[in-house]
Amino acid sequence: MARRADYNEHQAAKRLRVPLAVFRWARHVSLVPAPDASPGTWSRAAVEEMDAHAVRAAMPHAAVTAVTAANRIAQALGTPRELAAADARDAPDAGTGPRGGAEAGDGPGL
Repeated sequence: MARRADYNEHQAAKRLRVPLAVFRWARHVSLVPAPDASPGTWSRAAVEEMDAHAVRAAMPHAAVTAVTAANRIAQALGTPRELAAADARDAPDAGTGPRGGAEAGDGPGL
């Protein structure tokens, strides 16, 4: 199998075994160098020189779920937030349908 000559951000993150968001954060804080092969592309040598442990350590906090992120944003903005699907199942007024109030024809099923 031939070795890759260059990497885009998705491929580089996969090679380093880090989530794409972590790779992007490391790029944001200049831990990952600017692309050197072309815009958005790193050479194999540049990716091989990247320290995966340092990239993982660059995240200031552990990753959070989308629901947690939405809650934090809503709280910061002081805006009400719709119940998440998991929250709706547990809500006392979630409805009587088989999917917490969703009946046939109410929209796309899950």
